[in-house]
Amino acid sequence: MPKKQSRKGGNRPPTQRQLRIGETIRANLAEVFIRGNIQDPVLQKMHVTVSEVRCAYDLRQAICFVAPLGGGDNKEMLEALNRVKGYLKAQVARKMTLKFMPDLVFKADTSFEYAASVDTILHSATVSRDLGERAEDEEDEPVAREKFVRKTKEDHLDDEWDAEHGVDASDTDEDDQA
Repeated sequence: MPKKQSRKGGNRPPTQRQLRIGETIRANLAEVFIRGNIQDPVLQKMHVTVSEVRCAYDLRQAICFVAPLGGGDNKEMLEALNRVKGYLKAQVARKMTLKFMPDLVFKADTSFEYAASVDTILHSATVSRDLGERAEDEEDEPVAREKFVRKTKEDHLDDEWDAEHGVDASDTDEDDQA
């Protein structure tokens, strides 16, 4: 009998409830930032983007991935968000009907920088050169394709039958071509 897997550990995908609550928290946080009622001087002059919220399995913690819109200092923004965490949690909790409001943990979203670095790599001279060589190889591909003859399953069965019955394969190939 297979052992029942624990719900606490492992790399399992999030449940529908985790996804739904995470998206609701993200939308409510974005609304709080849009209203601009936050009394922190750093956050008043900075526009914050909430790209994703991931909830823990027990819904006691929500990791909020945030980035300054238009660039800025991530460290300064995270310090300011941690200072007003209680206010943000209270504002989000007003719009949600949960028994316990998850604790908000703010982390810098580095996916934009990662996407920019991948884009830089893809547009580099080395990659362009490699793609140029591939395009030249693809021009020769139809000629190579014409020279390559693939045998179908029926051809293999015919060859096996010919071998078993002592028929010369060169005789049958000439008959097939005529």
